[in-house]
Amino acid sequence: MNFTRSIGLLALLSPNLWAQQVTIWEYHNFPPMIISEQKQQGLTYGFTRLLNNAGDGEFEFKVQLIDLPSLLQKLDGGLQGVVLFVSPIWFDDAKFSRYFWSETVMELRDEV
Repeated sequence: MNFTRSIGLLALLSPNLWAQQVTIWEYHNFPPMIISEQKQQGLTYGFTRLLNNAGDGEFEFKVQLIDLPSLLQKLDGGLQGVVLFVSPIWFDDAKFSRYFWSETVMELRDEV
């Protein structure tokens, strides 16, 4: 009987136990997107923390660093996940018909 109570208490104290896990695939493995994987620094990690804090425990977003060919293979295989800081043009989806796209979150540009 004590064992059952302990498990119930653990479930109540662990809000992420029931959270839906969502993978954020990141293939930009360089600044400013990824500054330090070990310290989880960079725009990708910061935005992931923002999503986790805003989700109120319903979702648990986790970053997975991946190369572009592997990412495309996952997307073509129908796996669900999130890809941050990308353009539909880069994914041959200018008509927004292959994938689900959010509204523009931010606009970036390369400067020399």
